[in-house]
Parts: sequence; C-alpha cells; structure tokens
Amino acid sequence: MKARILFPALLLGLAPLTGGCAGPTVATIPAAEDFPADVAPKAPLMDPVQSGTSPAFAHEDLPEQIDLETAVAMVLTRNPELDLAAAHIAQAEAEIAASRVAFRPRIGLDLEYLRADAPSTYLFKTIDARGFQAGTDFNDPGTFNNWEAGLSFGYNLYAGGNSKREVRIAELQRELGMAQSSALRNRLLAATYQVWLHMQGTTLLQQTAESSFETVTAQRVEMQLRFEEGTVLKADLLSLDARLAATEADRLAARHAVHSSKVALASLMGLPMSSLPELVFKDGLARHLNTPGTLPESLADALRQRSELEASRLRLTQAGIRVDQADASDHPQLDVFGRVWADNPELSFDGSEANWVVGIALSWDLFDGGATEARSARARASRLALQALDRSTWLQVQEEVEQAHLQLEDAFAQRQVAGRGLTASEESFRLVQVQFEEGLANVTRYLEAEQMLTDARYRVALAELAEQQARTALLQATGSLQHLTPAEEDVR
Repeated sequence: MKARILFPALLLGLAPLTGGCAGPTVATIPAAEDFPADVAPKAPLMDPVQSGTSPAFAHEDLPEQIDLETAVAMVLTRNPELDLAAAHIAQAEAEIAASRVAFRPRIGLDLEYLRADAPSTYLFKTIDARGFQAGTDFNDPGTFNNWEAGLSFGYNLYAGGNSKREVRIAELQRELGMAQSSALRNRLLAATYQVWLHMQGTTLLQQTAESSFETVTAQRVEMQLRFEEGTVLKADLLSLDARLAATEADRLAARHAVHSSKVALASLMGLPMSSLPELVFKDGLARHLNTPGTLPESLADALRQRSELEASRLRLTQAGIRVDQADASDHPQLDVFGRVWADNPELSFDGSEANWVVGIALSWDLFDGGATEARSARARASRLALQALDRSTWLQVQEEVEQAHLQLEDAFAQRQVAGRGLTASEESFRLVQVQFEEGLANVTRYLEAEQMLTDARYRVALAELAEQQARTALLQATGSLQHLTPAEEDVR
C-alpha cells in the first residue's frame, strides 16, 4: 500500500477516538497561523471571549501549560455534566428531607374574623365564646362580629408503612444519583485519556511525516543536481516531486487531526479552544496502568465496580419497595388530632373562652374501585422491565469487557509485528539508500523503500496508540479507571 493512501487511512482510524509517547517533550499544538493560508482552520464567527458575552471562564486564570494530571483535574472540576449530576444529588437530598416530614407532627395557628347574620353560626360562636344569653331569638339574631383564635395539631400514627418506604425510596434515589455521577466520572476520565492518547498518537504521526518530508526534500535537492548534470531523467525528478507533495499533504493531515483533538479536549474542560493551555506530553502514559490479567478477573472487577450495574441494582430495589407500597395502599390509616381555640366578639381574650378537642381517627377504604390492584399491577410490571434492563446492562458490560480484552490482545500482537516490520524496513531503506547514492538503484526502488519505511513507522505509531487505548478501554469497562490518577500511574 502506498504511503499516501495509508496515512489518511490511519488518521481515519484515529478520528473516532475521543499519546503513544514522544517524550518527555512539550508538544506545541499548531495554531491557526501555523497552517498555510488555504488550509488554515476558519475562526468562529464570534469568539465568546472577544465578543463580551463570554462566561466566567473567560476571566479566570488558567495555567500556561498542562499535563495529563492537570487536564484530568480540569475536566473533573469544569465539565458541566458533573454540575448537572451534582444538582440531581441535591434534589435527592431535598426529597429525603421532604419524605421525613411524615414522621413529624403538624402544628397550625389560625386567626379568623367574621361578620355575619346567620342563626346557626351565631349560636355556635356565641356558645363557644361563653356568651349565650337566655331568651335570645335565634331566628333573628341580627348582625354580629366574632374573632376566633386557634391552635391545631395532627400526627399520623399508622399509614401502612408507606411513610418509611417513601424515606427509603428517597435515600435510594440519592444513592442512584451518586452511582450515576460515578459512572459519568468514569466516562469523562476515559474520554480525557482517549483524547490525550489520540493527540500523542497524531503527534507521533506528524513527526513521522516531518521526518519523511525532510528525507525526501534532501533527496530532491541531490536529484536536482544530478538532473542538471544529465545523469538522471526528468521522470525521476517528477517522481520525487510527487512524493514530496504527498509527504506535505500527510503533514497537513496530521496537524488537522491534532487540531481536532484539541477541540475535543477543550470541550471536555468546558473551555473555548482558544483558551486551551499548551499541552505537555510525558512518556509512557498508559502502558503502566494496572490492567487485569485475565478475562474472569476483569469480569469480576466489572461486576463489583461498574457504577452502571450499581445504579441498576438500586433501581430494582426501588421497584421492589414501590410494589410493597402499592400493595399497602389499601391498609387503614390512623391519625391523632387536636385543637384549642377561643371565640370573642372583640379581639380581647381573657382565657375563659378557651375550647379544646382531642381525637383519634381511623380511616379505611373498604373498596376503592380496583385502584389498589391497578397500582400493584403497574408497579410489578415496572419491576419486570427493570429486571430485564438489569440483565441487558450486565450483558452490555460483559461485552465491553470481552471486546476490550480482545482489542488489547490484538493491539499487543500488532505492535510486535509492526516492530519487526519497522526493523526490517529500516535496514532495507539503509541498503537501498546506499545503492541509490552509488547509482546502483533507480529512483523507483528508492521511493518504494522510503514508502515502506514510512508505512512501517506509521504502523508502529498506530499499534502503540491502539495498545494504550485498549488498556484505557479495559479500565473503563471494568470500572477501574475512576480509581486511578495520573500521579498513581507515574509511580507504577
């Protein structure tokens, strides 16, 4: 396969991933002014930092350089999805507080004024005010005023256990929110690692393209001298020109790939691309990660650590409680209540008008038209659906772990093969280059050897990147990635 065809194919393979190690070095991501005028990335119509409509990040102090550890910290503190997850947890906390209200008494204070001409109201208010006078004509008491002040309370003694279930459901919702936040953290970490790896990989490809460009450029200068001396044909010179143009195109393609990764990383950090600091790549990013050794161990880790599975179990527990809650909705309810109040035509109570009442009330729906059965059936159906979703989630996690293991095994084998191929290509190119300089090999043979060497370098870079990405994917699939930090990796 020709290098001009292989290189875009490699970049297409990298593009879906969201470095491979060239260091320790500081990799300066190309800015727009580094691109030729005809391929420079177009600036947005309005940069939020320049337009005056920028959010708070436009005014904050950002570091001039960041490494992976800093990038991860910035993603985990700035990504808006984590803020949304935190808001959901706060909502769950409020629901817990609201559900516990049922275990507290209700106390109310009321003050009422009325002016009326109503015989029955006059009778009861006058009696409660201790102002009844014999001989009063209750058919025509006339207009009267009344003030009434009261203090009431109520407390539920029994509601079929549903109050406790509401508290438990709210507590499980908080745990569910925390599990979902943990799963989101795992995904964001994986995305950050993959984007970082992608940038390192494309930077390596860019360096390979630069090396190829320099090699062909040097040979083009020598070929021009030979052409002027009449020792080579015009066709040989044109072949080198075509190869030189191909290597230049490869350099631009690699720059664009790095630029796209920069956009993705800035998005994860909640930054505009123009505010992203310079990136510092270190050697050996993911090869030191402590990935599980066997598939059964990985599956056991995933079953224990994947937050998606924990969230599924919490939903199932909630569904079981809701079934019990629906079944208990036809149980009796027992409440105690009381009230102290006083009536007086004037707003001046001396205590003699005080009235009080205390009682206990039992309420029980003997027949609710089938509403309880309907609620129970709906709750059971919901639980069955969640049980099916739980099995589906586990199968998906299992597939992710198995696929990651296969990808890691394949990437390891590909890296070994690519390494052997690079050794052979380097030696072949060295021999052909000597022969070409001595006039024993034509330009076609030289270009073939150079293409083989460039292809071999591309394959090694891609294989190293694929291996590290597979390691990261396996850690994500087992739920282990969120328990690691770059600092821990450096120690290993």
